[in-house]
Amino acid sequence: MMICFFSLEIVDEYKKREQENKDLEKELEDKSDALTSYRQNISEAKERWLNPLKQLVEQINVKFSDFFRSMQCAGEVDLHSENEVHDDTKGTTHTDIKG
Repeated sequence: MMICFFSLEIVDEYKKREQENKDLEKELEDKSDALTSYRQNISEAKERWLNPLKQLVEQINVKFSDFFRSMQCAGEVDLHSENEVHDDTKGTTHTDIKG
């Protein structure tokens, strides 16, 4: 009779663990979906500010280069975005000014 009691206990423990696994799988799926959405939002936000910034830096570069050329020198302003392709949530954007 004791063996049956332990067997039921084992079955209950198994069912409990099985439900915990299902709950964790659901949580993982939800978090994966949230991460995908977060990355998409970051990418869209980055496009909204990065493209106008690139255009502005290009306009500045033209004027900066013209000014330095008027002094018989060379100069440029350039925008660099690191990790643009691999991961939009990380990386830096910086401006190089050479004159």
